Amino acid sequence: QVTARKKTTLAYIGGLIDADGYVALVKDSSRPNPVPTIKLEMTDFATIHWVHQKMNIGALYSHKRANLKHNRTYLWRATNRQALKVAKTLEKYMLLKRKRMREIIAFYEKKAL
Repeated sequence: QVTARKKTTLAYIGGLIDADGYVALVKDSSRPNPVPTIKLEMTDFATIHWVHQKMNIGALYSHKRANLKHNRTYLWRATNRQALKVAKTLEKYMLLKRKRMREIIAFYEKKAL
């Protein structure tokens, strides 16, 4: 049972990923298949940590500043089967990146056949 509060939280996270996130099947020359990847990167650690806690999946990273004028950024990332779980959870709350979420889901459904 998904409560109204949980739906609001998922919709908010979906909005963050729509606005500032990255959703793709990443091609890597060292692998035969692309890697499903969902990322959210921003300078506000509290928001990134909150997303990680609420999704209860993925990993947190901190990026050092290449230029001292830039702020440190923080990254939450889910790949492979974790990305599939995130895509299935958030797809219905997405607007701009819904098609890409569906591509991740289809990638695994096609492989399972």
